[in-house]
Parts: sequence; structure tokens; C-alpha cells
Amino acid sequence: MNKYYKKYISVFAPIVANLHLDLLTKPFFSGKGNILIFHRVVPKDNRTRIHNHDLMEISPELLEKTIHFFKKRNYKFLHIDEIQDFLIKSKSKEKFVVFTFDDGYLDNYTYAFPMFKSYEVPFTIFITTNMPEGKAILWSYMLEDFVLNNDELNIDLGNGIEYFDIGKQSSKELFFYKIRSLFVSSNQFGLKELISKLFNYGEYQIKKYLAEHSLDWKKIIELNNNPLVTIGSHTINHRRISKLNDEMAKYEIFESKLILESKIGSKVEHFSYPFGDYSNRDFELLKEACYKSGTTTKMTNLFLNGTTNIYAYPRLPVYRFTSNEVMKLQINGFLPFLKYGFKQKIV
Repeated sequence: MNKYYKKYISVFAPIVANLHLDLLTKPFFSGKGNILIFHRVVPKDNRTRIHNHDLMEISPELLEKTIHFFKKRNYKFLHIDEIQDFLIKSKSKEKFVVFTFDDGYLDNYTYAFPMFKSYEVPFTIFITTNMPEGKAILWSYMLEDFVLNNDELNIDLGNGIEYFDIGKQSSKELFFYKIRSLFVSSNQFGLKELISKLFNYGEYQIKKYLAEHSLDWKKIIELNNNPLVTIGSHTINHRRISKLNDEMAKYEIFESKLILESKIGSKVEHFSYPFGDYSNRDFELLKEACYKSGTTTKMTNLFLNGTTNIYAYPRLPVYRFTSNEVMKLQINGFLPFLKYGFKQKIV
């Protein structure tokens, strides 16, 4: 699928919403409630950005707008712990929404936390433990800066020195995704060597990016001590769980839980799959590790009568281009129907 499709959706969403086509799917696919997925909340600026990052970073104003969207519709704001009971026991027509964040970025504390406190809205942050441990490598942000700060490059991508003219923004986008594929396919533990080879960055630059962007343990503990906040696990290394062998998958799922619990002094019972990537084996591992839920990036709603797998909760994405019209098409099941058809209730 075209990587810009979310931007395109924001263009046609007002047309579809004004025609009320989403009302055709609402009776069947709106469900009982929704889990939302966010990553970062940062103020708007005029910097040129790579599409992938620009997309994932919403403004504090959009976060507030999203809260108002659900308040206006009288949704109940739930803790992630409360989802299953609500799905099983609720007899009313009231619907719910749950706010979640992946990874563990500093701006979740700086900008999102005060917003949620002011509206008394609960939320969950799924932590990749190597971020506060100071061991993560935020290569994607390094790559973005490297691409945006260069117009011409002579670089070895494995076939000898090649020349790249990336003066135009379109060329920068293409080059970014070309190099991104190298990082995504590389061995997680060979990232430093790849970064050194491509960017000539050393340990100092790696640590600098991490310190500027990630939560530390002190702030995670402060967040956990607030009754509005639930801390969950997002593995240790942010690796695709389903692609790992049994031993490594178990390590990422179990050990991240133990690290978090030892640091924050309370139970960690909810898990988020990196990249939304999961398998049936991983459901069993989460159950064995005593997690109460697992969340994915599957864009559907949650339904009554136990039809939603608790270890594969779907979540609706909130991106920079998520207008009220886009959100309306999501919660009424129109966009999920376009993507999954009648299979959207099946995980």
C-alpha cells in the first residue's frame, strides 16, 4: 500500500462523511468501543520533515481535539484494565475509548501527560525498555537528520561508493526509505556498525538522540504513580516478535515485563506488539507471562460477547492527518470495512 495513503484518506474523508456513507457500516462495524494508538505529541513547527516522522507526530492541539471528539459523543474514558469487563458486562448503549502510546517518548510526559491530567483522562504508555535503559538506538531520527542535512552524497550501500543527488524533497524521501529498508532488515545488534558506516556517527551521537527523545526511569516512575497512567511493555529491543525464534520471543516478552516491574515497583499486565506484528504462538507466550492483554495495530473496533481476542486488541491510529471526519469514518467502521471487509471482527 502507498505509504502516503493516510494523507490521501484525510482528503476524501470530508466527502464521505458529508454523504453519510459511514452510516451504512455503523450498525455492523462500529462496535462497543475503541482503543487509540499514538506515538508522539510535539508542538507544530516549520521544519521540513520526512513523511514517516511528520505523520507520527501529532500536536498537543490535535490530542486535545481528539479528547473533545469523544467527550462530545459521550464516550466513557476507560483504563486499559477495564476493557474486558465493559465488553462482557455492559448493558447500556454507552461506548468507550482507551488512549495508548507506544515506545516511551519524552514528549508523552512533557505534552500529553499535562493534557490528560487537565481532562482527567486515563492513558497507557507501552515502554520499550532499552529506551530508559540507555541502550536503544533511535536510528530513524538519525537517518532523517542525515538525509535532510545533505543534498549530495557519496556513500557505500554494499556495492561500492555510489553518488546520490538528494537536493529535492522528493529525492530525500526516496533515499530515506531506501536506507530505512537496510536498517529494518539488518540484525538488531549490528545497528551501531551500520550507523558508523553510513553516517560516521559514534557513541556520543547515539546517546544524544536517545537522551533528547526518550523517557527516563525517573519520569516513568512518576507517571506510574499517577492513577491515570498505566505502564505496559513494548519489549526490550522493539523487534518483530513473530519473526523471532521461540527463545528470543520469550525473552523479549518475559524479560521486558520483569525489568519494568523491578523499576516501577508494580505489576505490568499489558503488552503492545512492535510494528503490530504477532502470531498465535505469541498469544500463548503472553498468557504464560501473565499479561492481561496484547494490543496490535489492526485498525478495527472492539465488539461485545467476547468476539475480540484479549491478546490481539485492535487499535485505531491517530496521525497528524487524523481529522474529525477521519476519526468518524474509523469509529463507525467505514475505514475498517474498506481495509478488512467482513473479516474485521476476526483476529
